[in-house]
Amino acid sequence: MEKYWGIIKRVDGNAESTPIKLYKDSYLFGRAKECDFCYENIFLSKKQCFIQRNSNDGTNIFLHDLSSNGTVINLNKKLCQEKTKLNDQDILYLVYRKNQPKKNIVLKFETNKEVESENKIESIDTEANHNQKRNIDCDINLKEKIRKNETENESVEKKEFEKNQDEDDLSENITCTICNEIIHDCVSLQPCMHSYCGACYSDWMVKSQECPICRKKVERIAKNFLINSIIESFLKKYPQKKRSDSEINLMNEKNKINQDMAYPERNDKVEKFQDDYESDDDLKKNQTEQNNNSDTESDRGSIFRSDDENDDENYDDQNIFANNYRNNFPVANVWPNRIQYFNPPIFNQPFRFTCRQCPQNKIFNYNPLAPDYTCNQFQNHLLCQCCLEAFPDRSQEIMRNPVLPKQNCSMCFTPYCNLYWGCNKGGCKKCLVHFRDFLPDNECLNLLINENQYESELFSDWIRRKNKKIEDVFEDCLARLEMGRFKLQNVRNIDHPLDKIVCRKCALKLFSDLAYQFRSEIPDESFFNDNNRLRADCYWGRECRTQKHNLNHSKKYNHVCEKTKLEQI
Repeated sequence: MEKYWGIIKRVDGNAESTPIKLYKDSYLFGRAKECDFCYENIFLSKKQCFIQRNSNDGTNIFLHDLSSNGTVINLNKKLCQEKTKLNDQDILYLVYRKNQPKKNIVLKFETNKEVESENKIESIDTEANHNQKRNIDCDINLKEKIRKNETENESVEKKEFEKNQDEDDLSENITCTICNEIIHDCVSLQPCMHSYCGACYSDWMVKSQECPICRKKVERIAKNFLINSIIESFLKKYPQKKRSDSEINLMNEKNKINQDMAYPERNDKVEKFQDDYESDDDLKKNQTEQNNNSDTESDRGSIFRSDDENDDENYDDQNIFANNYRNNFPVANVWPNRIQYFNPPIFNQPFRFTCRQCPQNKIFNYNPLAPDYTCNQFQNHLLCQCCLEAFPDRSQEIMRNPVLPKQNCSMCFTPYCNLYWGCNKGGCKKCLVHFRDFLPDNECLNLLINENQYESELFSDWIRRKNKKIEDVFEDCLARLEMGRFKLQNVRNIDHPLDKIVCRKCALKLFSDLAYQFRSEIPDESFFNDNNRLRADCYWGRECRTQKHNLNHSKKYNHVCEKTKLEQI
């Protein structure tokens, strides 16, 4: 009968293990299913290592590491894709986590004394170059001395290993994630409190206002003197981790954060036109050359013009408006695209908007919907928030003459041009409408009920089960509003909303208020399934703010109810 040559036993205490006898010449350890010893651990490689016995003499046993994390032997030696000879009673750490001992995988290797002695005798007999046999039994005193020296060496190596492990753990916590080096002149971000080099974050803050690690919006930047003192002590103990003097000087020059400060506001308008230039001087120089080599601002058809411009200036034959007008193009094609229409203003020079009804552009206003009107010299202009086209501000006249088309939403006062002369943006969904003429679509169903995603999905499913459309629900809500059954509770400062001019955003807000009342009148028996009907009411009711961003909370509690929090208190 074949004898086993070794034993493997798990000794970490995390799992009950029976000693496994080794018969084959090679055994593979890892997380993969094809391994001889398979362990479920996220810190273990698929193929961690393997033990191999020399089949010629049977005395030499080696451990080969195959992983990138390494295998630790007796806490004093770490193998990383290397091999070493195994001895009796060796402790193998396939996974070693100092701060997470429950994750460790520890194995003990023992040899079979009988097989080992037999192999040694056989190897001694086969040696042709030695005339005398080696004595297997050594002197007892000599063995004790050897064992004592080995224990002393193991203790020294173990202390050195733990020291290096502590150094790695500490350096990992004071490393900048931007440059992957020890932090220099530490700054911490608020509210997330992540820390970086002052120079590294000075470069980062130009690109983004978010934290590089957690992506939270940064509100304030502060010097962290506590971490700076810890890093200073660490570098005194481990000077090899210190940066060079030239690198430190370069980082001091880059660092723009000299004191605690709020996150600086970014001028997006300036950055928009500075992307292609290296500095402000280059931008001004390029702008001057462009003005000298091109036509005047009015020839380019720009809505930006100086107050000193002559309104009676003649137009060139090559003007884009004149060419398109002579070709009788429709209005959407007459007006130039956004790149031609919006040009950066001249630096240090006042400007104001011009529109189709300004005197210099009047001959190109080929739009039958626009009222007959000519802007005066000091005319104020509005900017349509849909197509971004300027049009004259006639709010004072509209108050005196209700027949004139409205220019603003009656609730949020946002300006739109679709009622005045027709919006030029493709796919415009009628930015300003009477509330009774509002056309809701399926996108309105996403957050229609209390801005609650789950309640809105239940309402959408009920509409499909009843073979209804969102337009049918809107008409029912308007009918009940006219009869006095519904009231707009959450919208203030507006009377007779059916006849008011509102934008799509405000119309959806009004419809959401009516849809909640429509939903609350539906009996639970016809609306819910058996599982959903068992949900308890949230004591904040429809006023709950958590329902808008926490899907688990909205699924757990019903929010189509009124607030009961004060009644419980």
